[in-house]
Amino acid sequence: MMPFKSNKTLLLVLCFAITILMTVSLQAQHFEGTLEITSTNKKETNETLLFIKKDRLAITGKVPTTGQMNGVIDSEKMLLRTDERDIIMMGNDKTAVQVKLEDLESMMNMLSGGEKPKVKSQQNITMSKTNEKRKILGYTAVKHIIKDDNKQNREVHLWSTNDLNIDWNTYFEAFGNLTSQLGLEEVRSSYNWDMKSTPLLIQTFVNGELTSSIEVNSINSRKLHSDEIDIPQGYELMSFFQMMMRNSQRQN
Repeated sequence: MMPFKSNKTLLLVLCFAITILMTVSLQAQHFEGTLEITSTNKKETNETLLFIKKDRLAITGKVPTTGQMNGVIDSEKMLLRTDERDIIMMGNDKTAVQVKLEDLESMMNMLSGGEKPKVKSQQNITMSKTNEKRKILGYTAVKHIIKDDNKQNREVHLWSTNDLNIDWNTYFEAFGNLTSQLGLEEVRSSYNWDMKSTPLLIQTFVNGELTSSIEVNSINSRKLHSDEIDIPQGYELMSFFQMMMRNSQRQN
Protein backbone atom coordinates (compact mmCIF):
# COMPACT_ATOMS: atom_id res chain seq x y z
CA MET A 1 0.00 0.00 0.00
CA MET A 2 1.27 3.49 -0.85
CA PRO A 3 2.30 5.31 2.37
CA PHE A 4 0.70 8.68 3.23
CA LYS A 5 2.16 11.06 5.78
CA SER A 6 -1.22 11.92 7.27
CA ASN A 7 -4.94 11.32 7.02
CA LYS A 8 -5.24 14.82 5.52
CA THR A 9 -2.97 13.82 2.63
CA LEU A 10 -5.01 10.66 2.08
CA LEU A 11 -8.23 12.70 2.05
CA LEU A 12 -6.80 15.10 -0.54
CA VAL A 13 -5.75 12.21 -2.77
CA LEU A 14 -9.22 10.64 -2.51
CA CYS A 15 -10.90 13.96 -3.33
CA PHE A 16 -8.65 14.37 -6.37
CA ALA A 17 -9.43 10.82 -7.56
CA ILE A 18 -13.19 11.35 -7.11
CA THR A 19 -13.01 14.62 -9.06
CA ILE A 20 -11.29 12.86 -11.98
CA LEU A 21 -13.83 10.01 -11.97
CA MET A 22 -16.74 12.47 -11.91
CA THR A 23 -15.24 14.43 -14.80
CA VAL A 24 -14.83 11.27 -16.90
CA SER A 25 -18.38 10.18 -16.02
CA LEU A 26 -19.88 13.54 -17.02
CA GLN A 27 -18.00 13.50 -20.33
CA ALA A 28 -19.45 10.06 -21.09
CA GLN A 29 -23.04 11.11 -20.45
CA HIS A 30 -25.36 11.46 -23.39
CA PHE A 31 -26.31 15.05 -24.24
CA GLU A 32 -29.60 16.25 -22.74
CA GLY A 33 -31.17 19.54 -23.77
CA THR A 34 -32.46 21.38 -26.82
CA LEU A 35 -31.24 22.25 -30.32
CA GLU A 36 -32.86 25.06 -32.31
CA ILE A 37 -32.53 24.58 -36.07
CA THR A 38 -33.23 26.94 -38.97
CA SER A 39 -33.64 25.53 -42.48
CA THR A 40 -33.81 27.88 -45.44
CA ASN A 41 -34.15 27.63 -49.20
CA LYS A 42 -35.19 30.03 -51.93
CA LYS A 43 -38.89 29.59 -51.10
CA GLU A 44 -39.15 29.52 -47.30
CA THR A 45 -37.53 29.47 -43.88
CA ASN A 46 -38.53 26.97 -41.19
CA GLU A 47 -37.72 26.81 -37.49
CA THR A 48 -37.48 23.49 -35.64
CA LEU A 49 -36.83 22.74 -31.98
CA LEU A 50 -35.40 19.37 -30.90
CA PHE A 51 -35.66 18.04 -27.35
CA ILE A 52 -32.94 15.42 -26.92
CA LYS A 53 -32.44 12.79 -24.24
CA LYS A 54 -30.64 9.46 -24.34
CA ASP A 55 -33.78 7.43 -25.10
CA ARG A 56 -36.12 10.21 -26.28
CA LEU A 57 -36.27 12.65 -29.18
CA ALA A 58 -39.05 15.23 -29.57
CA ILE A 59 -39.60 17.64 -32.47
CA THR A 60 -41.86 20.67 -32.29
CA GLY A 61 -43.58 22.28 -35.25
CA LYS A 62 -45.69 20.96 -38.07
CA VAL A 63 -44.67 17.39 -38.81
CA PRO A 64 -44.75 16.81 -42.60
CA THR A 65 -46.52 13.65 -43.69
CA THR A 66 -46.42 12.07 -47.14
CA GLY A 67 -47.56 9.01 -49.02
CA GLN A 68 -50.11 6.81 -47.25
CA MET A 69 -50.20 9.09 -44.19
CA ASN A 70 -50.47 12.36 -46.05
CA GLY A 71 -53.08 14.65 -44.53
CA VAL A 72 -54.05 12.12 -41.83
CA ILE A 73 -52.06 13.60 -38.98
CA ASP A 74 -51.91 17.25 -37.97
CA SER A 75 -49.24 17.17 -35.30
CA GLU A 76 -47.69 20.07 -33.45
CA LYS A 77 -45.16 17.86 -31.67
CA MET A 78 -43.74 14.44 -32.49
CA LEU A 79 -42.05 12.31 -29.84
CA LEU A 80 -39.91 9.22 -30.45
CA ARG A 81 -39.58 7.01 -27.37
CA THR A 82 -36.90 4.41 -28.05
CA ASP A 83 -37.47 2.81 -24.63
CA GLU A 84 -41.17 2.29 -25.50
CA ARG A 85 -40.46 1.82 -29.23
CA ASP A 86 -43.28 4.07 -30.30
CA ILE A 87 -44.02 7.49 -31.79
CA ILE A 88 -46.39 9.92 -30.10
CA MET A 89 -47.98 12.65 -32.20
CA MET A 90 -49.56 15.51 -30.26
CA GLY A 91 -51.96 18.09 -31.61
CA ASN A 92 -53.45 21.39 -30.50
CA ASP A 93 -56.65 19.58 -29.46
CA LYS A 94 -54.72 17.88 -26.64
CA THR A 95 -54.80 14.45 -28.21
CA ALA A 96 -51.76 12.19 -28.26
CA VAL A 97 -51.79 9.55 -31.01
CA GLN A 98 -49.60 6.54 -30.27
CA VAL A 99 -48.06 4.66 -33.18
CA LYS A 100 -46.23 1.54 -32.10
CA LEU A 101 -43.27 0.94 -34.39
CA GLU A 102 -44.00 -2.80 -34.66
CA ASP A 103 -47.55 -1.96 -35.82
CA LEU A 104 -46.22 0.63 -38.26
CA GLU A 105 -43.79 -1.94 -39.64
CA SER A 106 -46.66 -4.42 -40.15
CA MET A 107 -48.72 -1.76 -41.90
CA MET A 108 -45.83 -0.81 -44.19
CA ASN A 109 -45.25 -4.49 -45.03
CA MET A 110 -48.94 -4.88 -45.90
CA LEU A 111 -48.92 -1.79 -48.12
CA SER A 112 -45.77 -2.96 -49.92
CA GLY A 113 -47.04 -6.51 -50.34
CA GLY A 114 -44.20 -7.82 -48.20
CA GLU A 115 -41.54 -6.57 -50.61
CA LYS A 116 -38.55 -4.90 -49.07
CA PRO A 117 -37.98 -1.38 -50.42
CA LYS A 118 -34.88 -0.91 -52.49
CA VAL A 119 -32.34 1.44 -50.98
CA LYS A 120 -30.69 3.55 -53.64
CA SER A 121 -27.01 2.88 -54.08
CA GLN A 122 -24.89 5.75 -52.82
CA GLN A 123 -21.66 4.63 -54.49
CA ASN A 124 -21.75 7.79 -56.56
CA ILE A 125 -21.57 9.93 -53.42
CA THR A 126 -18.22 10.78 -51.85
CA MET A 127 -17.50 12.70 -48.66
CA SER A 128 -14.09 14.25 -48.07
CA LYS A 129 -12.94 15.44 -44.67
CA THR A 130 -11.01 18.70 -44.86
CA ASN A 131 -8.54 20.30 -42.47
CA GLU A 132 -10.83 23.30 -42.02
CA LYS A 133 -12.15 23.86 -38.50
CA ARG A 134 -14.27 26.59 -36.96
CA LYS A 135 -16.12 27.31 -33.76
CA ILE A 136 -19.90 27.10 -34.04
CA LEU A 137 -21.78 28.02 -30.86
CA GLY A 138 -18.62 27.22 -28.90
CA TYR A 139 -18.15 23.74 -30.38
CA THR A 140 -15.29 22.75 -32.68
CA ALA A 141 -16.71 21.78 -36.08
CA VAL A 142 -14.86 20.10 -38.94
CA LYS A 143 -15.78 20.75 -42.56
CA HIS A 144 -16.68 17.88 -44.91
CA ILE A 145 -17.39 18.24 -48.63
CA ILE A 146 -19.96 15.91 -50.18
CA LYS A 147 -20.13 15.41 -53.94
CA ASP A 148 -22.45 13.41 -56.17
CA ASP A 149 -21.09 12.11 -59.48
CA ASN A 150 -24.62 12.23 -60.90
CA LYS A 151 -24.99 15.90 -59.95
CA GLN A 152 -21.59 17.39 -60.67
CA ASN A 153 -22.83 20.97 -60.36
CA ARG A 154 -23.98 20.29 -56.78
CA GLU A 155 -21.79 20.37 -53.67
CA VAL A 156 -22.69 20.07 -49.99
CA HIS A 157 -20.57 21.56 -47.21
CA LEU A 158 -21.20 19.84 -43.88
CA TRP A 159 -19.77 21.14 -40.61
CA SER A 160 -20.05 18.60 -37.77
CA THR A 161 -18.78 18.21 -34.22
CA ASN A 162 -17.98 15.25 -31.98
CA ASP A 163 -18.13 17.38 -28.84
CA LEU A 164 -21.89 17.14 -28.20
CA ASN A 165 -21.91 13.41 -27.41
CA ILE A 166 -25.21 12.57 -29.11
CA ASP A 167 -25.52 9.00 -30.34
CA TRP A 168 -28.00 9.45 -33.20
CA ASN A 169 -27.78 5.74 -33.97
CA THR A 170 -29.89 5.10 -30.85
CA TYR A 171 -32.88 6.73 -32.54
CA PHE A 172 -32.28 5.05 -35.90
CA GLU A 173 -31.99 1.59 -34.33
CA ALA A 174 -35.41 2.01 -32.68
CA PHE A 175 -36.99 1.92 -36.15
CA GLY A 176 -35.49 -1.47 -37.03
CA ASN A 177 -36.47 -2.44 -40.59
CA LEU A 178 -38.45 0.79 -40.89
CA THR A 179 -35.22 2.70 -41.54
CA SER A 180 -35.33 1.57 -45.16
CA GLN A 181 -39.14 1.54 -45.47
CA LEU A 182 -39.44 5.17 -44.36
CA GLY A 183 -36.39 6.37 -46.28
CA LEU A 184 -34.28 7.00 -43.17
CA GLU A 185 -31.45 4.77 -44.36
CA GLU A 186 -31.22 6.75 -47.57
CA VAL A 187 -30.89 9.99 -45.59
CA ARG A 188 -28.07 8.52 -43.52
CA SER A 189 -26.18 7.12 -46.51
CA SER A 190 -26.65 10.30 -48.57
CA TYR A 191 -24.45 12.18 -46.11
CA ASN A 192 -22.23 9.21 -45.17
CA TRP A 193 -23.24 10.04 -41.61
CA ASP A 194 -21.34 8.13 -38.90
CA MET A 195 -24.19 8.86 -36.41
CA LYS A 196 -21.68 9.82 -33.71
CA SER A 197 -21.04 13.37 -34.89
CA THR A 198 -23.66 16.13 -34.88
CA PRO A 199 -24.05 18.32 -37.99
CA LEU A 200 -24.18 21.99 -36.99
CA LEU A 201 -24.30 23.50 -40.48
CA ILE A 202 -25.21 21.98 -43.86
CA GLN A 203 -24.95 24.19 -46.93
CA THR A 204 -25.94 23.13 -50.45
CA PHE A 205 -24.34 24.87 -53.41
CA VAL A 206 -25.45 24.56 -57.04
CA ASN A 207 -23.06 26.01 -59.62
CA GLY A 208 -21.28 27.76 -56.77
CA GLU A 209 -24.45 29.47 -55.51
CA LEU A 210 -25.83 28.79 -52.02
CA THR A 211 -29.34 27.37 -52.55
CA SER A 212 -30.25 25.97 -49.13
CA SER A 213 -28.93 25.55 -45.62
CA ILE A 214 -29.72 23.79 -42.36
CA GLU A 215 -28.14 25.45 -39.34
CA VAL A 216 -28.18 24.81 -35.60
CA ASN A 217 -28.48 28.30 -34.14
CA SER A 218 -28.88 27.45 -30.45
CA ILE A 219 -27.67 24.65 -28.17
CA ASN A 220 -28.96 24.51 -24.60
CA SER A 221 -27.61 21.72 -22.42
CA ARG A 222 -30.05 21.23 -19.52
CA LYS A 223 -32.24 18.67 -17.77
CA LEU A 224 -35.52 18.41 -19.65
CA HIS A 225 -38.92 18.60 -17.94
CA SER A 226 -41.09 15.48 -18.15
CA ASP A 227 -43.75 17.24 -20.26
CA GLU A 228 -41.06 18.20 -22.80
CA ILE A 229 -39.99 14.61 -23.42
CA ASP A 230 -43.18 12.68 -22.63
CA ILE A 231 -46.97 13.01 -22.92
CA PRO A 232 -48.07 16.10 -20.94
CA GLN A 233 -50.82 15.80 -18.36
CA GLY A 234 -54.30 16.48 -19.69
CA TYR A 235 -53.70 14.86 -23.09
CA GLU A 236 -55.99 12.09 -24.33
CA LEU A 237 -53.96 9.08 -25.48
CA MET A 238 -55.38 7.13 -28.42
CA SER A 239 -54.12 4.58 -30.89
CA PHE A 240 -53.61 5.33 -34.57
CA PHE A 241 -56.68 3.20 -35.39
CA GLN A 242 -58.82 5.12 -32.87
CA MET A 243 -57.67 8.39 -34.38
CA MET A 244 -58.64 7.26 -37.89
CA MET A 245 -62.05 6.10 -36.65
CA ARG A 246 -62.62 9.44 -34.94
CA ASN A 247 -61.68 11.37 -38.09
CA SER A 248 -64.00 9.15 -40.16
CA GLN A 249 -66.92 9.81 -37.80
CA ARG A 250 -66.31 13.56 -37.96
CA GLN A 251 -66.46 13.49 -41.76
CA ASN A 252 -69.83 11.63 -41.76
